[in-house]
Amino acid sequence: PIARAFTLIEMLTVIAIIAILAVILIPAISASRERSRRAFCQNNLKQIGVALAGYADHHKDQLPLMKGTGPDTEVSWATRILPYLNNNTNVFRCPSDRMPGPGDARTYAANGDNATPVDTLRLPFGDMGTTLPMRMMDLDYNKGDLILVGERPGKTSEERGLVGNDWFVSLDRCTFFSDAAESVNIPHDQGKGCNFLMASLAVRYMTTTEVTNVAPGVKGNYFTVYTAP
Repeated sequence: PIARAFTLIEMLTVIAIIAILAVILIPAISASRERSRRAFCQNNLKQIGVALAGYADHHKDQLPLMKGTGPDTEVSWATRILPYLNNNTNVFRCPSDRMPGPGDARTYAANGDNATPVDTLRLPFGDMGTTLPMRMMDLDYNKGDLILVGERPGKTSEERGLVGNDWFVSLDRCTFFSDAAESVNIPHDQGKGCNFLMASLAVRYMTTTEVTNVAPGVKGNYFTVYTAP
C-alpha cells in the first residue's frame, strides 16, 4: 500500500490546535508555578515567625532590635534571629523575588522605622533611634492583626537588604510601596501583592492596595489589619 502523507491543510490545522492549546496552557502553568513560589515564600515567613518567637523567649519576650552597631558592622534584626534558623540565610529570600543580588540578599523587612518616629506610633520593631522593640505579649491584635515582617525587595540590586546590615531593615511606614521604583519589584502576581507575617504568627497574602489602605490600629500601631469591627 502507498503511504498517505498529511496534506498542507491537515498540517496547518494541527499546528493551529497546538498553538491554541499553548495559549491556553502556558498562562495556567505560569500561574501554578507562581502559586508554588508564593507557598514557598509563606513557608519562609512561617519559619521566620518561629525564629522570632524563639528569640523573644530568650530575650525577656522582646523582639530583636532593628539594628545595632558593632566595631566594623551593623547588625540587623535578621542577623539576630539567624541562630534560631540554623544560620540558614536562604529563608530570607522569596523565590518570586526578581531583584538580583548576592546570596545573602533579603526579600523581607521588619515593621519598624528607619529613624526615630516624630509621632506617637508604636512599631513592633521600634526604630533605629531610641525606641525599643515591643514585647510579643504587648502586640495588640484583639481587633486586628499587626504586620511583623513583609516583603520589600527594594529599588535596585545595589540598595537591597542584606542579611547582616541595615539596608531595607524596615518596612518604613512613610515610604512603603509609595516609591514607583520600588513598587515595580513587588514579588507576586506580576506586582500585585506580597506575603506578610502577622503578630499572631499567621502568614497572610495581601494586594498592594490592601496594604497601602491599612488604617493605624486602635492603640496607634501602624499596619494593623482589621479582622473584626
